[in-house]
Amino acid sequence: MLYAAAQTGRMLFAALLLAGPWLLRNVTVYGWTDPLGLARHNAVVQGQPRTAEWLAQYGPLGLALRFLRTTFQSFWGQFGWMGVPMHPPVYLALAALSALLGVGFLAWWLDRRRPRLTSLQQRGIVLLALSASLTVISYLWYNLTFVQHQGRYLFPALVPLALAGALGLEWWADRRVGVLLLGVGLMGIPLTIAWALRRTALPLWGAMGVLLPVLWLLALFSSRLRRPLTLAAWALGMVGLNLYALFWAIVPALLR
Repeated sequence: MLYAAAQTGRMLFAALLLAGPWLLRNVTVYGWTDPLGLARHNAVVQGQPRTAEWLAQYGPLGLALRFLRTTFQSFWGQFGWMGVPMHPPVYLALAALSALLGVGFLAWWLDRRRPRLTSLQQRGIVLLALSASLTVISYLWYNLTFVQHQGRYLFPALVPLALAGALGLEWWADRRVGVLLLGVGLMGIPLTIAWALRRTALPLWGAMGVLLPVLWLLALFSSRLRRPLTLAAWALGMVGLNLYALFWAIVPALLR
């Protein structure tokens, strides 16, 4: 009990040390009743859609679908003032990959054959899970009042989400069927980009659509190199996604 209290005190002290100056500044600007500036924010916002208005307009199901779709798309990439999305097929491929990573993480967590976590690792996972949960709760709480379906609000949870995704990828990479599924999902990115762009830069995405299957086939039939080849193909696919987002989504929007 004393150890837990001491650890909690250390964390609170570190948080106060980091956030204290900012909170003091807010108190001097907004008053002691509004140290986070939320009341001031609500007072100055004009014309921003309210959740109650969208609920009345679209209904619970329509609002939930818009919330989920826009959150997912903007988390992966919806640029500018939310006005520069990627092509819809790219989001479909990313949804398939995200689902695979989520299933892989759950399978890793429930896998009794994986190495047991040390007590330090278990505490670290609990801390990361708590951090991610607080981020999601704050995002949902904000959207109870204002329509702010922006995935960037979830970026404070990138570390636990990336760790979960990496563990899911590792779990799939150890299995031939997992490598096959990941390959089908990841190859969907350059293929859907090529389909969406049609003739524009088709050779680049066509070449990547050939290179990725080669890596996946080598990974399928090489138990010794399965994991590194799978991770290499994954990294190449993400590089391709970043190139597409920059040069075929963001730059054309800036040149309009």
